[in-house]
Amino acid sequence: MQWDERFNLIEHGDRFERQWWPFLKNDFDKWEKFWLHHIIPLTNRIDDNIDDKEPSKLFLREDNKIDKHVESMMMANYSVFYYIARANEVVKLDSHGFPEDAFIFLQAATENARNFIGIIRKDLSPKLQLNLNDIPEWKHIEAKAPIDDIKRYRNAFIHSPRLGRSPLLQWECIPKASHIKRAARSWSYVQGLPLDCFVESRPYLQKLLIDLMRGLNPAWEQVRKALDSRRTSQAYRQLYRLDSQGRPLPRPKK
Repeated sequence: MQWDERFNLIEHGDRFERQWWPFLKNDFDKWEKFWLHHIIPLTNRIDDNIDDKEPSKLFLREDNKIDKHVESMMMANYSVFYYIARANEVVKLDSHGFPEDAFIFLQAATENARNFIGIIRKDLSPKLQLNLNDIPEWKHIEAKAPIDDIKRYRNAFIHSPRLGRSPLLQWECIPKASHIKRAARSWSYVQGLPLDCFVESRPYLQKLLIDLMRGLNPAWEQVRKALDSRRTSQAYRQLYRLDSQGRPLPRPKK
């Protein structure tokens, strides 16, 4: 399509994308290519009637006939990036050592990733006549990414009293995942744990971040390729409200 070579995240992303993409691109590089192929055409970036300096250039195109499932896919896709970046921000910049914030953001990223895959499989695949064998299943992604550990920690931090710490270790040290269920219910249990039952949260979270992105990366590539196979089709253009040249159709009259 005409926009494939025109855009990139560093120059044409929003403020948050431009700021954080350099920190994520090594482990989640397929997100940018999906963005380029299947998010850009939903935005005013492809509308030559809107000046490049207009803030609205980055907005979703104002066409109420754009398919709502495509919009939902766009929102879930962006949210995965956003929450991973927010978690990364906590790990890199938070000087107070509150790992619960990062786990909350990581869990939000995984929930949006699951929603993204669900929208592709359940809502867009029938409309685009995609073969479901070409779309990843969430259970296979879960097997390759540390989603269970992220959820276990997040639930302990959110649904239980403040997680206990060892009085002999730095504040950022938290019980290992194998102890988190009992640790969430008892400070005395945490205080009695041997020191080798704790992990320093910052490097552990950094590893979770990398492993999560690497676990999601192939799925984004697989989805991108599946949608690429249909993006010149009438069905795709109808969902996106594009003409045969990939240009925006006139906005419907209000």
